[in-house]
Amino acid sequence: MPKLSSVDLSANPITELPEQLSSSTLYKLDLSNTQIQQIPPDFKTKVNLILDDNPIENLDVSVSNAIKKGDLTVSLKNTPYQNRIDQKLAEAKKN
Repeated sequence: MPKLSSVDLSANPITELPEQLSSSTLYKLDLSNTQIQQIPPDFKTKVNLILDDNPIENLDVSVSNAIKKGDLTVSLKNTPYQNRIDQKLAEAKKN
């Protein structure tokens, strides 16, 4: 059986990142438009993680560090977290 490189679970009633996928060899994991509220701090996969349109408000420090180091790529469009960042950037541009 070939290895999966991409999984699309978008628009499913998922509330947590599936634990089985936290150490997989996936390239892309689409969990947009689910009900996931956070990325677990022990999420170790180097993956393009799509979490658009989810109720994510904060990122754990270890997740933020993984993103900064390039170990994790995350899309958070239309989330409370991204909306707050966009608002702060807009306010900074005004000043």
